[in-house]
Amino acid sequence: MKVIYHDVRRMPSEIEKACYASYITKEELLGQADIVTIHIPYSSATHHLIGKQELEQMKPTAILINASRGGVVDDSALIEAFVRELLLEQDSMSSRMNPN
Repeated sequence: MKVIYHDVRRMPSEIEKACYASYITKEELLGQADIVTIHIPYSSATHHLIGKQELEQMKPTAILINASRGGVVDDSALIEAFVRELLLEQDSMSSRMNPN
């Protein structure tokens, strides 16, 4: 399993090696990760850290786990992303059922 991470502070290389982890940018992580877990304290600096732009960077099949307090993820943007994906899925299914 490939472990990638992003944090405000990079871990020492000995810890990265021991954990088989690679440090990458937040944008790279969002675009590459199959599972994104968030473990940060809630503050004005982390309010809506994950919003529409970040959700759009994620793979459509990615799993987002927010182990932080509410407010770190923009709930409205998350609902919008779910609805958009559901509509795309329905459109794709309809196209397969009606090939004309």
